[in-house]
Amino acid sequence: MQKDDAYLPGAMNHILQAALIAVKALTKIDDKTAGSPQLVKNALSRMKQAESDEFATDFRELWKLSSKRHLNNSDVSKAHKKVKSFVMWVEEELIEDEGQKNLGRETST
Repeated sequence: MQKDDAYLPGAMNHILQAALIAVKALTKIDDKTAGSPQLVKNALSRMKQAESDEFATDFRELWKLSSKRHLNNSDVSKAHKKVKSFVMWVEEELIEDEGQKNLGRETST
């Protein structure tokens, strides 16, 4: 590992943590469940949406990458792009869900 690459394991850990925060917000899983990559994958798969199914597969790879001691910049960059895209999708889903809840409250009053 070159001196410039010394930050990569830490960056990968932060990327995985961002993914976990998004997964927990989307699926409402608890911390114990979030500690198991297989349970996270199952929770995402139950969402039955293309984006969550795709990320379910990516998540296991992220988990594996985060435990590697030697990473390359390309792997970390790809992981960052995947997680960033997933987080943006989760934010849109949560905003849409909240809007639908608010719309339901307005029509019932």
